[in-house]
Amino acid sequence: MMTSNWRTQVHEVNFILKVGVVVSVALGGWEWRSFQPVPAAANRVVATTRSAWGTTASGQSGTSKWTLHNGVLRLEAGQLARNPTWQQYASEVQEIQVLGPVQLPANSAGLFADFTQLQQVSGFTQLDTSRVTNMARMFQNVELLRTLDLSHWDVSHVTSMWMMFWDDDSLSTLKLTGWRTPSLTNMNGMFAKTALSGLDLDDWDVSHVTDMGSMFDEMPYLQYLAIDDWQTGQVTNMGWMFAETPRLSGPDIQEWDTHQVTRMDDMFIDSGVRWLDLHHWDVSHVTDMDEMFRLCERLTHLDVAGWQTGRVTNMDRMFQGVPATTLAVSDWDVSHVTSMTQMFRDVGVPALDLAHWDVRHVENFEQMFGRARIKTLDVSGWQTARAASMQKMFIYALVKNLDLSGFDMTHLDYRPNDVFWTDGRVEDMLAYMPALKTVRLGPKNLLLDAHGYTVGLGLTNMDEQKDSQWQAVGTGTVAHPQGQLLSVAELEHHYTSAMADTYVRVPKLRDLRIDYQDIDTHQKLAPSQTQQGLLGSMYTLTPLLIPGYEFVRSSTDSLFGDFMEDPVAVQLYYRRMAVKPDPGPDPDPDPDPKPDPEPNPEPTPDPDPDPEPNPEPNPEPNPEPNPEPTPDPNPTPDPGPSPEPNPNPNPNPEPTPEPNPNPEPNPDPAPDPNPGPNPSPNPTPTPNPGLTPAPTPQPQPVQPIESGDAADQVTPQPDQPVQTGNSGDLIMPENRPAESRSAQRQRGQQPAKQSMQSRQSPAAAQPANQQLPATGEQLSRVALIWGSLLLGGLGWCWWRKR
Repeated sequence: MMTSNWRTQVHEVNFILKVGVVVSVALGGWEWRSFQPVPAAANRVVATTRSAWGTTASGQSGTSKWTLHNGVLRLEAGQLARNPTWQQYASEVQEIQVLGPVQLPANSAGLFADFTQLQQVSGFTQLDTSRVTNMARMFQNVELLRTLDLSHWDVSHVTSMWMMFWDDDSLSTLKLTGWRTPSLTNMNGMFAKTALSGLDLDDWDVSHVTDMGSMFDEMPYLQYLAIDDWQTGQVTNMGWMFAETPRLSGPDIQEWDTHQVTRMDDMFIDSGVRWLDLHHWDVSHVTDMDEMFRLCERLTHLDVAGWQTGRVTNMDRMFQGVPATTLAVSDWDVSHVTSMTQMFRDVGVPALDLAHWDVRHVENFEQMFGRARIKTLDVSGWQTARAASMQKMFIYALVKNLDLSGFDMTHLDYRPNDVFWTDGRVEDMLAYMPALKTVRLGPKNLLLDAHGYTVGLGLTNMDEQKDSQWQAVGTGTVAHPQGQLLSVAELEHHYTSAMADTYVRVPKLRDLRIDYQDIDTHQKLAPSQTQQGLLGSMYTLTPLLIPGYEFVRSSTDSLFGDFMEDPVAVQLYYRRMAVKPDPGPDPDPDPDPKPDPEPNPEPTPDPDPDPEPNPEPNPEPNPEPNPEPTPDPNPTPDPGPSPEPNPNPNPNPEPTPEPNPNPEPNPDPAPDPNPGPNPSPNPTPTPNPGLTPAPTPQPQPVQPIESGDAADQVTPQPDQPVQTGNSGDLIMPENRPAESRSAQRQRGQQPAKQSMQSRQSPAAAQPANQQLPATGEQLSRVALIWGSLLLGGLGWCWWRKR
């Protein structure tokens, strides 16, 4: 039993020991230690420990010891050897600490290069650089470092800073104050691809620098650059120097000495420069200007007048996309240039005179003026005997007139190679030129190359140019050509040297037929007419005036439209106008007609068909009109009409609101077949031509009627409607004594005077219509008021209950 217990305890102890070993390994990690021999006396054995928490290493470079722990590289005082062994851990270093004075070797090229995780440095003021001559690629590809202060470094013996800060795309602050660079010769790519926004390098001595290529290339945030006073007399390479700096608006470099420069290719490509005055530059030794100002889309002023370009061989894409409206290049010497592909593509200059250019050595003219906004272009003197390809040379250009008579296309290069875009050598050379009106062709021109490609005269985005033809001027003029008229296919496929001439584009017109028809009978009313216009242009129809007919509509329901590809027919429909009957002569014409000064405001009722003659005719009217009464400013109300009748009333009395209570009786009044409500109608008074009518009395207010009493009847006048309290309830007289036509005319001449008197007299301005008591309307109003109150009360009770 004791043995069994002892064995059990032993097994438990072994199990606990094994668990402890496993836990220790898990917590501490697997560790190993490697020993390396020192390759040189300057480097000693480096001890390296790698664990789950990082790398721990230590060693010595020259006389300077170093350690690496948790991503921090510490350099102790001493002298560093060339290619220190800690460089193998560059990708793991996050911070560098210089703990004491450290002297750097003369060749410190790439000393801190590819430290892709480096984010912070300290103690760099203790680095002694007084013996350093080479700092090429020293901080290249340090991607995460944002700030670097090297202002205390002595760089007086440094000759090369080639790509020193290349591709430090997070570096936004760099302090280089106090640098003296008298020995510097190479600055190629020094600040390229950094995030710096400004550099003040005006005090630098660059008098011995020969290479400044790509120095500020691909700096997307660079806005300020002080390099005005640089002495660049020894520089030979400025290619790509300011390339792809979109925020750099204008370095002041107009006084630079460029007489030794041989390369200016891509110097300002895709930069943000707006103004460049470079006419003082000596470019007599430059051989390559390829893409020099390409895609400088903000460059509105560029002065390159007087440049001596006699040694330049490559001008490909030199001004592509430059919007400047002037380019002084007419006197340039291009006699050694061999390639001009896309040289003026997308330029904004409206006119170029290149007639004096010697292009006898140019082989590649592809897309030279493609999409250019040039409207006037002179290339009339060009000799192109060595031209190998002219593919798309003028495609999409805005040139109006083109002289190609001197072009020699007989030596085009049809060999397969990768230099040209496609196998075509004149492919689309003149395609999609919307403004091209005339083209002068010479005896050595080709419109169809050996590979079957044409110059594309028929290719256009303009509707009016589709199916256009070309006519030779012949014995005529450009305005009135007299030569042969050819289609595009005929001209391109059959052109020979014998056909050399100036050709004018003749757009093909589209037809529009207009028919005139009766809308009811479809009868043709007039001969058809034809209009012609350019495809896509608008036409306007003007209907003819056809006697006896009026225009109704068109078959398209519009008088406007566009000329179409196929002929268009439009019908204009008319309808016969109705004939009005002739009223005939007036049976009773007025011998002395006078214009009616004012229309009669009251309608004249129809006369009685069988009137009885009046035994007493009306007396003759007074030839002298009575003067108009002057209204009293304070009229006194008239107590009533005179008790005695007026024996001689005026023949044209003004209407009065109340009848005369004592009129002169009419011996034979006309019977009324439809008597009104008054059983005793008021007889018509006899007018007296010798008296002036009395002022019209103002109407008296109607007294309220007590219940049970009958209301007094208001006697209506023959020409006045009767109202019952509302203007909408009118009773019009149906029968009235007839008047002769002469009496009606005489009476129609009086309203102007009467209306003047009615405007002057307040009493006369009262309405003549009489009103009856509005008892029915009063009851309706009372009912409306009580109903509204009842509904309001019910609504209030409902609201209270809610």
